[in-house]
Amino acid sequence: MNKSASVSCLAPPSSHHLNHLNALNHLNHPHAHHAHQRVNLPPGQAPFHPHHHHHHHQPPPPTMLPFDTLGLYEPQPKPRFFFKMPRVVPDQKNKFESDELFRRLGRESEVRYTGYRDRPSEERQMRYQNGCREGHTEIAFIATGTNLQLVFNPMSNGYPPEMRECDFDKEHGKVHLKSHFIMNGVCVRWKGWIDLDRLDGVGCLEYDEDTAQIEDTILREQIERYNQRLRDFEEKQRSYCGQQERGVDVELESRKKTEVGHAH
Repeated sequence: MNKSASVSCLAPPSSHHLNHLNALNHLNHPHAHHAHQRVNLPPGQAPFHPHHHHHHHQPPPPTMLPFDTLGLYEPQPKPRFFFKMPRVVPDQKNKFESDELFRRLGRESEVRYTGYRDRPSEERQMRYQNGCREGHTEIAFIATGTNLQLVFNPMSNGYPPEMRECDFDKEHGKVHLKSHFIMNGVCVRWKGWIDLDRLDGVGCLEYDEDTAQIEDTILREQIERYNQRLRDFEEKQRSYCGQQERGVDVELESRKKTEVGHAH
């Protein structure tokens, strides 16, 4: 049968069917009737389609992940394995000593306060000092352009000078800062000073041995818990598969007995 013959075999839809189809089309596309309205436009002007958007090819914005993000390990709906992403790498000290960025930032170099760059100099000086007294500031290594958000303990009373993280008294016209954080999976400590008038100074990154040991212990415990959960999950999977196989064997045996009974 050719194409024209197959089409001719289709009966034309009745008015009842047409009304039903139109009603369904209106429910699925409530604004579709606007496409058939005629609008008188000036010569040379293209019609405007409110539902047709022109998409410009732009790069996606950078993705910012939270520090304690959760990762889904197993794709099965049940059970799911949720675990915290490791905060540190397994061998922090080796990475700090071998990574090119850490080697550059580990040398004392010029740094600069980067907050409120669009404000007058006097206002920036005031905001910098206020931020330090609140326990935070923003700096950048000039040579590499690396920006850091420093957080520290602003209290100095009751602490010996070597343990102070924010010290306005150590040197006149300067504030000495220390800030502990994890950068690229390595526990580090920023140490340096900023001039209160020029808002620049000198600083570097140091490997934070004490915090690194604490985080390394947490990492090993986390990996062990994860491995134990994985072993438990695999054991449950094997047990479940064994039960399924035994169930199939029992069903096959029952069918054989039934067939033998019918044969007799």
